[in-house]
Amino acid sequence: MSRTLKIIFAALALCLSARAALADEVLHHKDGRVIKARLVALADDGAAVTIIVAGKRETVPLDDLMAESGYRVRLFFADRKNATQRYDLGMYSMQRSLYYLARKEFTEAARLDPLLRKKVDARLGELHELVAAE
Repeated sequence: MSRTLKIIFAALALCLSARAALADEVLHHKDGRVIKARLVALADDGAAVTIIVAGKRETVPLDDLMAESGYRVRLFFADRKNATQRYDLGMYSMQRSLYYLARKEFTEAARLDPLLRKKVDARLGELHELVAAE
């Protein structure tokens, strides 16, 4: 095998292993357990995540996880350049009282798609009211 091909294959292997390493996540379950898992897939409806823990595959409903863990799982599987998905992450965060994350996601959605600005501004107004009420 030529030296150039070896370098290309080594670089490809490094990239793939880096992506796999990013899949490891520490999840906090509502029952107090801390789960170190490899994230495999998010259910089509976004309600559950398939993980691998100690070599065993299992599915965990996102509602069983603490809100920030659920957010991190959704963010991991989101297309970070998709304004609609970022807006949806903002809604997910807002509904779970993760206001600082909701604001971040709404702002990013508007940056990615200026046509969402009016919708985002309305949500940011709601966030302001929710924070002020607490």
